[in-house]
Amino acid sequence: MNTSNAFRSHLMQQFVSQARTQSRPPLALLGIFSDENEAQNIALQTGGHTPLSRLSGTNLSCINSTTSFTSNVRRRHTDSEIIRSSRTGHHELSKSPLFSSLSCGEIGSVKDESSSDQSQHKTRDGLSEAFQNMIQTRRTSGRLTPLRTLPPLYEHEQDFWIDALDRAVQCGQQAPNHKRTEPFTFKRMIAVSEATKRLADIAYHVDLQQRLKTTTSTTKENSHGQGCSPDLDLAAAQQRARQKREKWAQIPAFLVTVVSEETYDGKTHAAAKEYDILPYQAPLTERALEDYASACAAVQNVLLSLHSEHISTKWVTGPVVRTPAFRELLSLENTDRVVALIMVGSKGEGDATNSSRRRRNHRQLHGDVLVDL
Repeated sequence: MNTSNAFRSHLMQQFVSQARTQSRPPLALLGIFSDENEAQNIALQTGGHTPLSRLSGTNLSCINSTTSFTSNVRRRHTDSEIIRSSRTGHHELSKSPLFSSLSCGEIGSVKDESSSDQSQHKTRDGLSEAFQNMIQTRRTSGRLTPLRTLPPLYEHEQDFWIDALDRAVQCGQQAPNHKRTEPFTFKRMIAVSEATKRLADIAYHVDLQQRLKTTTSTTKENSHGQGCSPDLDLAAAQQRARQKREKWAQIPAFLVTVVSEETYDGKTHAAAKEYDILPYQAPLTERALEDYASACAAVQNVLLSLHSEHISTKWVTGPVVRTPAFRELLSLENTDRVVALIMVGSKGEGDATNSSRRRRNHRQLHGDVLVDL
């Protein structure tokens, strides 16, 4: 095959040029710079996953839902090798089986210059469809657990979550924001650590306090005095709170998104007790609202990045994140607003989350969500 034809288009030349300047090349360049990657790809097949170098004849839509995150694990561990090999010149790229086989629904050879434009259009359409499918299949997982099987190339599970969150935060940084100030910060907690133990303990106390308040209110409203005894109510509340703590303790990683906001009144925290729920404060200025919106966009990028690696998540904004104890755990300033607590892990057994589930209110796309003017 005449490999020069595959790179003759202006678009492909730009793509390759940009790829060489990145510390982590895009998906299309993975596993093509060195012979050692082939051995690593074959090793991944022991887990039942198809290596990237053997994608010939595979429909691109399968990248969204069937390719396991172990392919991304190989990517992380060969960064330095890819960078080193990419400096050797164009002849390394010409050896790529992936570059010579890009197409739309199927990955096939670019045989001549006359068909290259058509192949590029098909490739773009196929990748677009796969990306859109990935977005539409992301759902919140109610139960998150550690990995059932440690991926290849990793000795410790904590390293896997650290790498995955590194990549996710890099995607989060690309969120649009006014004047390109990047107002958000991410704080990471990897289990098992003192921070995650303390977080689970906070969840226990907040849940117990909320249940006791509800139980007390219900007892007072019962005019006939037919409620359960206070001792039974306390025991039941403690049991449920312990279940909450155990559930949080199983989550292998947490990522907290924080945005600094000058108008956020941190003085209200001084009089509150450790596990009290702080009152909500809405953004007061246009800049504060724009920064908050940007942080939310960054959170969505993080969720999609993790979902692309078949990692489950849950975006939490409940009472736990609005307590002085949680703010103290993160060492937040008085002007810091918590945008999201992202729980990260594997989808737990018994989680009934369905990727094809529709939104609760079943709104129609045309005429309701999307209105033509």
